[in-house]
Amino acid sequence: MQNKNLLPVSTLAALLLPECVSALTFPQVVGLFHIAVGLILTGIVLLFVTAFAVYVARFNTWPSYRDNAIRVLEWAVVMLFVLLVILSIVNAIQHHGAIALPIIAFIIIIAVVFFVVRVFATRPKPPPRPSGRPPARPPARPPARR
Repeated sequence: MQNKNLLPVSTLAALLLPECVSALTFPQVVGLFHIAVGLILTGIVLLFVTAFAVYVARFNTWPSYRDNAIRVLEWAVVMLFVLLVILSIVNAIQHHGAIALPIIAFIIIIAVVFFVVRVFATRPKPPPRPSGRPPARPPARPPARR
């Protein structure tokens, strides 16, 4: 009896449900980060080239603004270094997912526990007590005359 009902149900399920699900795995989702890295890298390189052009173009002029250009160049190099570190972390997650996922889960659990403890451990501070003598009262008004 059950086999009679199983055939129409499985046929209906095969028609309605997709044959293969096109879900992305975690390393594939992390791989989408490479698109953002390309855009960020383009912006950083443009910033660096612009700051270098300002540095060279403002030679022997007053006010030169060369110090500002050097600061922008420094920040561009720092951003490139940070981008390199982030890209290496993403690459490690993609290629060593079996090791990286438990580590990421552990870090997330520790962060959540830290914030929960921090929120519940803070007690409201009592209002400050006045120090010294209490403030003097204003003198009483004499009764009104009629």
